[in-house]
Order: sequence, then structure tokens, then C-alpha cells
Amino acid sequence: MTLNENAPSIFFEGKFNQNFQTVGKRLKIYLADPNNEKHIHDVRTSLRRLDTSYSLLPKKLRKRNSKQIEKYKDFFRANSKIRDLDIIDNKVAELAKGAPYASKLKQQLQRKKQPELRRAIKLAKALKKLPSIDMKSTPPRKIESRINKMIDRLGIRIREMLPIILSDSTKKEELHMLRKNCKKLRYIFEALPESHIKKYNKKIVSAIGEKDLKVIQDMLGAIRDSDITIEYLQNSRSGFAKQLAIKEAGKRDYLYREFIKYMKE
Repeated sequence: MTLNENAPSIFFEGKFNQNFQTVGKRLKIYLADPNNEKHIHDVRTSLRRLDTSYSLLPKKLRKRNSKQIEKYKDFFRANSKIRDLDIIDNKVAELAKGAPYASKLKQQLQRKKQPELRRAIKLAKALKKLPSIDMKSTPPRKIESRINKMIDRLGIRIREMLPIILSDSTKKEELHMLRKNCKKLRYIFEALPESHIKKYNKKIVSAIGEKDLKVIQDMLGAIRDSDITIEYLQNSRSGFAKQLAIKEAGKRDYLYREFIKYMKE
């Protein structure tokens, strides 16, 4: 069957509505057990996809729904703090391997987590009352133009950031931004029909070659997890925590070298 010229916008509209419904379902699951790390991960992923879909809407529609989307972002940010504390908790447990002081570090992390968790739950409950975003009567050409623009913009950002990151392991924020850009690009491709992905994918080949966006994202994610753990441990007054930070720094260096190897091979 031959797809008509409006196929990308029609496919995107279906994906947008699907992403919106998925957020609602995962919010319900999250609220039933907000301490569950998988539920936190799942609701964060669905929010990322919704935010990416939202960024592809025409300016007028984005402006009309900006306050609503900002509420989703507030919850995502609150949830990010909890996710980071869970990551640090897991890494400390692995690094300390049952050392006596490990339980004290765990207690400190739990104390930090509780107020963040209460805030996130409050924001999540408020999201359940929000109406869906109406995309009807949106001109297909505007959506397709926006998709083109966003893919071009992300491709340029990635192409500009890679040389800096590949030559300097200390560029932590740049590494984090590169991961976010790769993830956003992946989610944009998910909102496109299979027949159009190859065409749009050509736009980023000059930036990452034939490398896999998901692999890049995962490798950078592992480095990011190390970075937030090292920062937390270094800021501790405990000498034991600082020893763990040195240990984690060694693992971080290995992860960075593996990333360089992957990108250059």
C-alpha cells in the first residue's frame, strides 16, 4: 500500500495520543507503589516520550498547552531527584559490599529521599486531573516541518558536541546533554512511520555515522550514574565515602574509555 503525503503527521498524531495515554496508565501504577524503582523508571520514560511529542507540535499548539506540559515537567524533575538517590544507593551498596559504614550512608540517602518522594506523589496526583491535549485541526505540513526542524537541530547539536566530549572526559554536563539529545532523537524516530525513518536518519549520519543511538544513550547513561554518585560521595564529610568516590572514579574512567572506543571503532 502506498502511503499518502500526510502519513508522517497522521502516524505522529496516533503516537502522540498513545504517549499521553501511557503516561496516565503509568502514573496510576506509580502511585500504587511510588518506591518501586521500575515504576519510577517507567513513568519517567513515558514522560520523556510525551515531552518529545509535545516539542514537535506547532508553536501555537505548544503555547496553548504550555502550562499543562510544565506540570508534567515539574513531576519529572521531582522524580529525577528520587531516581538519582536510588542510583547512588545501589552503587554505594555495590562499592561498600557490606562494610559497617555502608548502612549509615544508606540511612542518609533514605532521609534525603523521603521529602522528595512526598513532593513527587503530590505532583503525580495532580496530574491525574489534567485533560488531554487536543491535536485536532493541526495542519499536517506544520507538524512535518517541525519534525524536520527538530531533527536538523538535534543533528547539529550532536555533531558539535561530540568532538569536545571525545577529547575531554571532564565535560560532564556536555556528556549529559549529548545523552538527552540522543534520547530525544530516538523518541522522534519512534513517532515516525517506518517508511520515513530511513529518510530522516540520513540527517544524523554525518554526526554519529552508523552508530546506534540507543547504545550511545546507554553508555552515556552509565557514565552519568557514576558522575552523580562520585559527586554525592565527594561532598560527604565521611572519609569512607570519599574512599568509595575514588573507587567509583576508576569505574567511571573505564566506562568513558569504552565509550571513546565505541565511537571511534
